[in-house]
Amino acid sequence: MLLVTRPLAAGQRLSAQLRAEGVDALWWPAFDLFLEPDPEARNVLAGLARFDLAILVSPMAARAVAALLPKGPGGRALWPRQTILAAVGDGTLEDAREAFEGLDESRVMASVIVPGSGASGSEGLLQELLSLPTPRRVLIARAQKGRELLAEELRRRGAVVEQLAVYRREAHVPSPERVAGLRAALGEPPAIVYTSTEAVGVVLAQLREYVPERVWPGEAFALCHHTRIANAATAAGHKPGKIVPLDASAIAQVLRLRRAPV
Repeated sequence: MLLVTRPLAAGQRLSAQLRAEGVDALWWPAFDLFLEPDPEARNVLAGLARFDLAILVSPMAARAVAALLPKGPGGRALWPRQTILAAVGDGTLEDAREAFEGLDESRVMASVIVPGSGASGSEGLLQELLSLPTPRRVLIARAQKGRELLAEELRRRGAVVEQLAVYRREAHVPSPERVAGLRAALGEPPAIVYTSTEAVGVVLAQLREYVPERVWPGEAFALCHHTRIANAATAAGHKPGKIVPLDASAIAQVLRLRRAPV
């Protein structure tokens, strides 16, 4: 059994892709995400064209910003042509392309920055940004709390950075039916896909509460797409896990190799 802890559609998408790869994957989100923007968020986003660069830190950030922007004839939010969009990964970019007009394929190199091949997250995006001229004004759309890495580094390089809360994040509370399904599915310690450091503690607390007789950190196999997350899992009691991209084929291959006879 593999637990996929990524929230919302991105997590459901990854779970479905893993099942298509033959993996017994269960979507078990660490967090529920809610649109609850800063009261000034709509006013700030009305002036989005003032920013040289806007960073979306998650798929939810893309959706939240889209909900606050004016809509075009096709019903999608209007992204200003002069503002470069930066996404922390392919999932965020995919949601952004669905949510915004103005990010068509013919302009993608001019309007979008994502982490390079094999990279993801804030660190991967930062490496791309550092290879380009520093933007003058930057907007970071995020949850009410978040990492400061991008803001601190861009400010250190002379950018004026504004951080805008466009959604909030709360630990997921599963239904009794979902808990019963989890208990029935876990015949042995699971593998767990973690997509943030915060998710590690939340998910382990859930497992201790709902299946205390079956799951402990040292028995569950952690798959993480960044060293920072893997370190958090190890600190929480997991044995050293595996660094693997958030890609269904790559995750499935790791699991197949893990089960292969030596």
